[in-house]
Amino acid sequence: MADSIAVVIPVLDRATLIGDALDSVFAQTRRPEQIIVVDDGSTDGTLELLRGYGDRITILTSDRAGPAGARNRGLAEVRCGQVAFLDSDDLWRPAALATLSDAMTAARADAAWGLAETEVMAGGALPNPLWPIAATRLVLIPSMLFRTASLRDLGGFDADLRFGEDGDLVMRMRREAWVVVELDEAVLLHRRHPDNMTLDRQGAAGAWFDLARKAMHLRRSQGR
Repeated sequence: MADSIAVVIPVLDRATLIGDALDSVFAQTRRPEQIIVVDDGSTDGTLELLRGYGDRITILTSDRAGPAGARNRGLAEVRCGQVAFLDSDDLWRPAALATLSDAMTAARADAAWGLAETEVMAGGALPNPLWPIAATRLVLIPSMLFRTASLRDLGGFDADLRFGEDGDLVMRMRREAWVVVELDEAVLLHRRHPDNMTLDRQGAAGAWFDLARKAMHLRRSQGR
């Protein structure tokens, strides 16, 4: 069905956090028809914990494919007309899916994009001093809902990117002139903790280099 919703959650070694993320999915005022969790090779008991949810979720596995690869693994199994991706350490506000889905459906858009708030947990840190705490439009995939067919036509996520896949996807959405509804409502609580991937400054810096290189290649291919 065009208005049915699937949720995909990639996870790697988040046994202490994935339960909160799933609780925020179960608490949605608009319950999704599919909840897919892709374990990307966890060794901390995450997979065993997930099995305890029984048929409430569908568990898939991948072998250290990275966030983009794990998301693609889940996307391939989506049977719904709309799809959202939640990171295993973040939380959705209770009306997130309802708000995004209603707006995207009404506008016949390819995607809907809400605001994100940030919480710094014990031992966590912001990616940079300018990162906002209050609700802001951030390039974070979990603050978006996608039309499944549109995302598949776009090629999904670039699995070659270990960092920066969010920015890469938005760049390609704009290149293809997607219709995106931007909402001024917070739908996501982005949580910063000691294990956030973007705290790896070398990897994050490399991601921006990769994105810049892809953008330059695109301009050249278009004769700009």
